[in-house]
Amino acid sequence: MNANNQLPAVGTTVYAIAKNNSTFKLEVVEGTMESISENGFKVSHRRTGFITDVYLYPMHAWRQECFQTKNEADVGLALPVSYTHLRAHETSLHL
Repeated sequence: MNANNQLPAVGTTVYAIAKNNSTFKLEVVEGTMESISENGFKVSHRRTGFITDVYLYPMHAWRQECFQTKNEADVGLALPVSYTHLRAHETSLHL
């Protein structure tokens, strides 16, 4: 977050903690801030040359799952999260 406690501008590079679908491990991925609304923000993550995933995050995810710098994301990846937080990311495929 910048000095004004705001989300970075649209088009800014951001870093998110995401699950690698092949290894099932969490990792830091680079993305681009696509849009910001009162409900949340969209970040696109380039997976391969032509495939881009776009995720909609709720506002509270900033500084929990999405960060301004890779160093912040690396630290965030190492921090423990609650059981409730983990369950919030599960889908019917996980159950």
